[in-house]
Order: sequence, then structure tokens, then C-alpha cells
Amino acid sequence: MPTVTPFDETIIAPASASGNAARGILRLSGSSSVQALRDLFEPMFSGGSQNRIVNGSFFPWDRQRPVPVTIFYWPYGYTGEESLEIHTVGSPPILDAMIAAICRNGNVRPANPGEFTMRAFLSGRIDLTQSEAILGVIEATSDTALGTALAQLAGGVAAPLKELREKLFDMLVRLEAGFDFAEVDIEFVSEEEMRRLLESALEHMESLRRRMTGRRLNGAKPRIVLLGLPNAGKTTLFNQLLGLDRGIVSPTAGTTRDYLEADWEIDGISCVLVDTAGCGLEPHNDIDAPAQELSATIAAEADLVLYCLEAKTEPSGFERRFIEANAQRILLIRTKGTTALEEILAETAARLRESFFYCEAVASTAIRCRDSLERATLALETARQLLDANIDDALVAAEIRVALDALGEIVGEVHTDDLLDGIFRRFCIGK
Repeated sequence: MPTVTPFDETIIAPASASGNAARGILRLSGSSSVQALRDLFEPMFSGGSQNRIVNGSFFPWDRQRPVPVTIFYWPYGYTGEESLEIHTVGSPPILDAMIAAICRNGNVRPANPGEFTMRAFLSGRIDLTQSEAILGVIEATSDTALGTALAQLAGGVAAPLKELREKLFDMLVRLEAGFDFAEVDIEFVSEEEMRRLLESALEHMESLRRRMTGRRLNGAKPRIVLLGLPNAGKTTLFNQLLGLDRGIVSPTAGTTRDYLEADWEIDGISCVLVDTAGCGLEPHNDIDAPAQELSATIAAEADLVLYCLEAKTEPSGFERRFIEANAQRILLIRTKGTTALEEILAETAARLRESFFYCEAVASTAIRCRDSLERATLALETARQLLDANIDDALVAAEIRVALDALGEIVGEVHTDDLLDGIFRRFCIGK
């Protein structure tokens, strides 16, 4: 999708979900938004400098078949330019006819995916991290993901970056001011103060790096696997955790021959719960062997293993070795009467949050920011080394500029068309 400068063209798209509904919404943005409605809407209105709400009739076909609509008008809307929304009945044929009539009637074209949000970014209404947060809100599949996206949309990522960039820019300005007055005995920033500011900036950078780091940056759901000997109560626990009967429970060992998998949400965290065939004993037949091999493979790929062990039963040598070797991702569950379900739920949620969900940015932002933060950190560390070695301050200033540019990439003050295309083409049309 080519980069579009705001005000070049007026765009239109449905802003409501596709399909039949009680209400449908069309969104226009651009300097021809109001003009495009001429002869299609009554009563006539000319926009103006104030927000307005106008009720009237729209004529997508002819004057004999009006459609009742409400128009919401903003002289400077979400995109930073003249914008309006047309609210009417949510009939796809009517909405399609209205879009076609508006495009024929004025200098209007259908919007590209994400173009409304991209215009908001290009006009300075939001920064790049907030643009990605909007997509995070749209794609959120859990309370945790939604909370992260909303916090980022409110400036949770941009604010600390802005503070850091302002400090670095102030130091750069003062440092470079000294170059213009090199022959005059004026010190705009002392070496000690520069060293202090660089140390502070590096600490700030490390804090940002920790906030942007998370094991679940690819958006995949964590996999929680129930593992244990045959007849250890895995399927019973599987059903209890899901709150429904998905697996067959039997007193006969080895009932589960394959594996069961189900989407599961725990404390707002979306994950996948897997029940496996019992493993840890010698196979008794041709079915047991592949079933146990499959269980071992699934367990090896698990993010968290709920290892089921019957109450008052000591683990076998195999079990003890497995638990010790995988202590970081194993939660030992005493089944058949010892570990309460509430305790299992609470501990599982705590382990998930501790291990996978401490990233304070949506996945796309966190992935994109890692390289920028690494380059900014390297530049500031180089600047500090140059300062300690008493090498030309112009080289120190150059490294600070590199750090500023890298941080500017995160919020979008430094960007390329390819970067914007990679972000906004993931949006749906109308956003």
C-alpha cells in the first residue's frame, strides 16, 4: 500500500462489521467529505468549524427511495482532517449503494486497509506505537491482551520514550552549542554531567528493554500439557479445568491413547490445554509405544507442564529425573484428593504471568522495538566509552544522534514507507 499524505484524496469505507445489523456506519475522511454528499443528502449542510450532528435522508438510487441517516461531522476528526460518519440501517446492499453513489458523485475513493489510522499517524494525531495498539485492541483475544493494548494506546510506551528522547536531545543541544563557542571559555555541559546523563539514559534504556521483552512475542497461545503415568487422573483434571466433559474417564489405566486439546482461558489469559496419554512406564503393546512417544514430544514442546501424581504416591525414578530436569516449567499436581482445584488455577495463572506475560507492549511493537533499543543502547555505550577515553566530543555527539534516531523509529518520528506498509496493511478496511 503506498503512503498517502493526508488531504491528498478523500476516502470512504464501512466502519461497522460486515453483514446484516441494526446499524451500519460509513466513514469518510478528507477535504471533499462534505462536498461528496451534494445532491445525495438532504438537508444540505456546509460543514464548518464546529462538530455537528445532522439527521436527514440519503438518496443512493433516486429521489423516490430515500434512506434515513444520521451524519456525524468533525472539522478535524480522528485522521486530523475533515471527517464524517454516516449512520444508517446495517443492510449491506444499502451500504454498498451509498459507497458507490458517493464515489461517483465526488473526488472520493475506497480506503485501503489501515488508511484511516495511517492518516491519523501522518497528521500527528497518534504515534506509531499507538497505531499498533489500535490493531492490538482489534485483535485482542483475552483481557490481558486487551489491557496491554489499551495501556499502550493511552501512551504507556510512548511516554517513557518521549522523556528519554527529551533528555538526550537536551544534552545533544548543549554539547553541540559548545562546538560553536569552542574558542570562548564557556562550558555548556560538563564532562561529569554528560557522564551522569549517559548513565541515567542507559539505565532508562535497560528498563525499557525489560518492559518490551516477553516470551510470547509471536502472539501464539501458551500450551499447558497434562502429563503423568497412566491412570494418574490427568483426564479428570482436564475436564475439571475446562468445566465440561471432553475426555473419557475410566478406572482402567491407559484410556487416553492419543491426546486431547482445547482452548482454555485462565484469569484472562488465553492458552491451549492438552491432555496426553500416560507415559513413564514400559509400553505393553503396539498402541502404547507410539502414544507414549507422542506424549513425550508434546511435553517437550509445552510451555508449562502440569505433572499429575497420585496423592501419597512417591514418584518413580523416571518421574523424579524428569521433574528435576524440567523444574522451571513444571507444576506438580497431587491428584485424586490432595491439590485443590482453586489452588491449581491460582498457581497456573501465576506461573503463566511470571513466565510469559510481563511484556508491557503489544507483540508487534515489542518485536519491532527490540532492534531499535539494542542499537540505541550500543550507541550510548559507545558514547560513554568515547567520553571516558577523552576522545573528540563531536564523536560523542554523533553517537547520541544515532541513539535518538533509533528511538525515533519506535514512535515513528523516523520511518520508511516499507515500515508503514508492513504495519498498516495488517489492518482491516475502515480502520
